[in-house]
Amino acid sequence: ESMNVEEVIAQNKNIGSNQTFATTQIAQTIETPQTLATTQTLALLTPKGLKALRGTPKKQLWVAYQLPENQPTKRSKSPSKEYWASVGVMPASYNAGVGIGGRSASSTFAFAGQNSLARTADVESATDKSSNRAMASYSVQWQGGMNLGKRWSLETGLSYLQGNSVFEAVNGFNPLTNSYINNLEAAVSLSDFSEKNKAYAQASANNDKAQIESLTTMQMVNNSYQYLQIPVQAGFAVVKPKRKLSVWLLGGVINNLFLRNSFETGQERTVTLNSTESPYRLLSLSASTGVRLQYRFHKRWATTLTGNYQRALGSTTHETSLFEARPQLLGVGAGLRYGF
Repeated sequence: ESMNVEEVIAQNKNIGSNQTFATTQIAQTIETPQTLATTQTLALLTPKGLKALRGTPKKQLWVAYQLPENQPTKRSKSPSKEYWASVGVMPASYNAGVGIGGRSASSTFAFAGQNSLARTADVESATDKSSNRAMASYSVQWQGGMNLGKRWSLETGLSYLQGNSVFEAVNGFNPLTNSYINNLEAAVSLSDFSEKNKAYAQASANNDKAQIESLTTMQMVNNSYQYLQIPVQAGFAVVKPKRKLSVWLLGGVINNLFLRNSFETGQERTVTLNSTESPYRLLSLSASTGVRLQYRFHKRWATTLTGNYQRALGSTTHETSLFEARPQLLGVGAGLRYGF
C-alpha cells in the first residue's frame, strides 16, 4: 500500500535531532495518463547539533557606524610640544687666548718709551711666543626650551661665566720711575684711545729713552673675565627622550656680552676694565657643541649631565687693539630640569 509524502514528513518531525534515523524507503506511485508507476527512494541523513561543531562562534550583532555626509572627518592631533626649564652649574677650564705681537705693537711700545718691550714684541711677531694657561672657572646657567617632535629640541637661556686664565707676560723695568710694566698692560693701555690713555702715551713719549734700560723679567699674569652668555642651541636625541635615560647631541651659537676684565700690572696691582672703556668688544660670538645625558626620575623632573666646548668666532677685541683674544672653554655641568 502506497504512503503519502506529507505523512512521511510529519512522521520525521517527531523524531529527535540527536537520534540516528533508519533508512526509510518511500514508495510513491505516480499515475500518468499512460498509467505508469515510478518508485522513488529517499535516504535521510543523521543531523549533528551545532553544539558539537568546533570553532562555531556565538552569533553577535555588529553595526558599522557611518558619518553623515555633511559632517567633516576629525583629523588626528599632532603630538603636543613639551616645554621645560632647568638650572645648573658648570665647572670649566677657561683659556683667554690672548696674543700680543706684531710690528704695530713694537712701534707703539717704543713710542711709549718701552724699548725692551718693543724688542720683545719684535721677537714675538716672528716666533709667536705668547702663551696662555687655562685655569679653573665656572658658569651658572638658567635655560629653557621645547621639544620639536620626537627627537629634536630648541633651547636658549642665560648664563653667567667667570673665566680665569694665566698669561705669560714680559716685564720691562724703567729706572726713571723705578717701576715695571708688562706687555699686556702696555697693550691694553695703548689700545684704548681715550683721553686718559692719550695723555699717558704722550707723557711716556716725552721721557728720555736713553734712560730706559733693557731689563726684562717674566711675569705670570692672572687674567680673568666676566661674561653674560645667551646660548641658542638645537638638540638631537640619539636615544628617545621618552625613556628614562636619553642622550642628546647639542650644537649652536653663544652670544657673549662683555662685563669686565681684571688683570695684574707689572707692579702686581689689579686693573679692572669695564664694558664702557676697554679694547674688548661689547658683543662677541662663540660656537658651542656638546653631549647631554638626561635621566628622568619623575614624570616632570629630570637630572642632566652636559659636556660643553666653546670656541670664539674671531677675536673679542676691536680691530684697533694691539692684541687679540680668542677664548676657549671646556666644561662639564650638572643641572635639574622641570617639564611643563
